[in-house]
Amino acid sequence: MKKKQLIAFASAMALAVTSLAGCGKSDESTQKEAVSEAKGTAKEDLPLSKYPETVTVHLGGSLNPNAKLPAGMAYDDNTYLDLLKKDLNIKVVYDWVASSTDFEEKMNLCIGSNNIPELMNVNATQYRALLKYDMIQPLDKYFDDYASDALKSYVKSGGEELLRSYECNRRKPVWTGSAVQ
Repeated sequence: MKKKQLIAFASAMALAVTSLAGCGKSDESTQKEAVSEAKGTAKEDLPLSKYPETVTVHLGGSLNPNAKLPAGMAYDDNTYLDLLKKDLNIKVVYDWVASSTDFEEKMNLCIGSNNIPELMNVNATQYRALLKYDMIQPLDKYFDDYASDALKSYVKSGGEELLRSYECNRRKPVWTGSAVQ
């Protein structure tokens, strides 16, 4: 089950990045080619297939106190999370949400108490602390096997610092929290 959560997280992140990258125009022939390649592929064989059992991913979040959410939506109840649940059977649970001004302090406290969510944003200092205390696990196998070409291109385009960070994760324990033991 823990492996499923790891794959679910990697898939969700790839979905988020590729959905942002896919906002450009695409010609009709490319779309037809993609459809023809997908014909005959069992839905279960696709990397972003719906999981038979619900996979729960715990997050720590930051919220801009001035953010205006659409009526009827909340940080932990919105269309994106609904689609993850409906289409992939991934349930997102926010362990905590801090204002953007308090997020760094909240994250530091979580690292210090060894009680971190499975997914959250961290700064470089926090990242190094997570590495030092062996609180993260590499995603390289999952990245290599499941990341889209767009996501791989994004990592490559991030320059030397991002590539070094990725390579460091290949050697050291970016998946965090209780899902990985």
